[in-house]
Amino acid sequence: MKTVILTSCNNSVEAEFIRGNLANEGIESFVSNENYTSLFPNMNGAMGSGIQIFVNEADAERAIKIINGNDWSVHCTSCDSADVNQIVCKNLLKSALILIWSLFISGTSFGNVKAKYHCNACGADFEM
Repeated sequence: MKTVILTSCNNSVEAEFIRGNLANEGIESFVSNENYTSLFPNMNGAMGSGIQIFVNEADAERAIKIINGNDWSVHCTSCDSADVNQIVCKNLLKSALILIWSLFISGTSFGNVKAKYHCNACGADFEM
């Protein structure tokens, strides 16, 4: 059978959560790029990285309906509001210096692997 990419995930937990939901509905799936994404989490989205979930082509439409039925939106940890924005970079100079230093020392970039968010409802900043 032919397989298709259903979605890409940022981490193993998210991928296994989706695979569990699919398995509960009787849809077989498998993952790819799990090791690369786990070793280099700050490279997600670059050159097709991210943990990819594959399903059979015949099950793809049903699988899309299953994962679209879940609420994947980020909610504030303080007030549970969904009115949040991702903070891209507060201190660009500091981030650039850390990136250059880490590339020089270890040959790979270190970075903040947790996404930072700002809640527009209560003003809280939080990480996920």
